[in-house]
Amino acid sequence: MSVAERPFPDEIPHGAYGDDGRPRFFTDPAMDRLVGAFVDLASESWVLAERVATLEELMIAAGTPRDAIERHRPDEASLKRRETARDAFVQRVLGQLRERR
Repeated sequence: MSVAERPFPDEIPHGAYGDDGRPRFFTDPAMDRLVGAFVDLASESWVLAERVATLEELMIAAGTPRDAIERHRPDEASLKRRETARDAFVQRVLGQLRERR
C-alpha cells in the first residue's frame, strides 16, 4: 500500500505507520511487535476472565458447589484439547514477536 492510498488523516506524522499499514511507535520494529503482543494478551486475558466469571456464575446458579469447580481435574481427552488450544493461543498472541522476513 502506498502512502497516497492510506486512509489516514493528514495530521498524522510521516513515519507513524510502517509500509504494512500498521502503527509504528518505536524505531525498533521488534518493540512494536512486543507492544502488539502485550495489547493482544491483555485483551485475551480480560475476555477470558469475563467468560470464566460468567461460566462460574451459571454453574453455581445451576447448583454446582464452588469447591467442586476448584477440585475439578480434566481427563486425558480434555488435556489434549486444551494443549491444542494453548498452542493456537500462543501462536495467535505471541506469534507476532517472531522476526518477519
